[in-house]
Amino acid sequence: GLLEKLGIKPETIKSGPMKAQPNPLEPFTPEARRATEAVIEDLYDMFIGIVAKRRKMTREQVLHLADGRVFSGRQAKERGLVDALGAEPEARQWLAKTHEIDAALPVIEMVIEHEDEPWRDMIQGLIGKALFSERLRLDGGISLWHPDLY
Repeated sequence: GLLEKLGIKPETIKSGPMKAQPNPLEPFTPEARRATEAVIEDLYDMFIGIVAKRRKMTREQVLHLADGRVFSGRQAKERGLVDALGAEPEARQWLAKTHEIDAALPVIEMVIEHEDEPWRDMIQGLIGKALFSERLRLDGGISLWHPDLY
């Protein structure tokens, strides 16, 4: 592989067989594959449950839609995945009307800045973004917004 051509010989030291798994520098063990698949299945099931509950849909309806496709805003609205389309002014009006939140409430934009990390850029270039996906951090957001799901 590429690492061999570059003369790189990765070594992993770990305290147990499931530590450092999955690891993009070595093949999946059958146990690591099963454990990773179990986590993915559990998160998918949690996602289906959240959508079904919040959108007042049956599990079967959600499963029909939850195949990895991306929907435009209009398509999502047609399928009952969103209530309305709009931008910040419409969202403010909705919050004021539905939740009695002052439409003039200041919005604080939060920007997370990352330090320059050349090693991270190099690794992403070698193995793709899967290892450092921002989407993997979604669970923290879900726990903040939906604490009753746990």
